[in-house]
Amino acid sequence: MNAQRVTYADLKFTLYHSISSTEDYLLQKGFSYGGIDTLGDFHNTYKFNFTKNTSQDYICIGKKSITNVFYESSFFSYKQEDYKLFKLNIQKAGFKITSTKTFEGSLIYYYKKGNLNLEIWLFRKPDADNTMYKIYLSDTDLEHDAKKTLN
Repeated sequence: MNAQRVTYADLKFTLYHSISSTEDYLLQKGFSYGGIDTLGDFHNTYKFNFTKNTSQDYICIGKKSITNVFYESSFFSYKQEDYKLFKLNIQKAGFKITSTKTFEGSLIYYYKKGNLNLEIWLFRKPDADNTMYKIYLSDTDLEHDAKKTLN
């Protein structure tokens, strides 16, 4: 097996640190700032992206906020090895699977550990020849605080 490119510790750091600290941390790991996406129907919900853009090894780490309250970090990759190693890593960290479901062609695993929720999406477009692995880590307390800012 190859070295793990993104670990649970990386996502946890990204979740709990400022955007400035997150950028410094990810720059040391070879990531660069990849822009901001506006998400959903709320004009104040954003995802900050950090990427490694190589043709075969694209990888992205994101940090999601509502009105500058960050409550979720994420990791996207096309490499099955990244998914396998991350799944093993979170099980060792004490996450327990709570459910699975399918949604619009995706297979989704839900895990929980205390106030942390983790989702793993295996997504494949019908016309694509590869699978995208999407992993989301969120803190329920921070998410509650973020959504309160919308009221």
